[in-house]
Amino acid sequence: IADHEDQDMFPMLAKRRTGPLAIQAQRNCRKARAQELEVMRDNLAQELQSVQKERREAARELCQSCVAEAEAVDELQKALTAAFGMVID
Repeated sequence: IADHEDQDMFPMLAKRRTGPLAIQAQRNCRKARAQELEVMRDNLAQELQSVQKERREAARELCQSCVAEAEAVDELQKALTAAFGMVID
């Protein structure tokens, strides 16, 4: 934010006539807030990676489960066909 915008955004500071000190304090606050936001962004990025990994693992497990179920159904159909002749789907 430009210097002139500081006075527009913080009119009470401008009224005190503390000028450069008030502006520098606000810059320091914005810088600290930016650093906090950067830490939050990094934390969220790590959490997103973790969730994406869990999702991939869950999808892989679901796929394996579906394959196992399909194989079991196929074996059951073969067993029923062997026992009763023809099986209707």
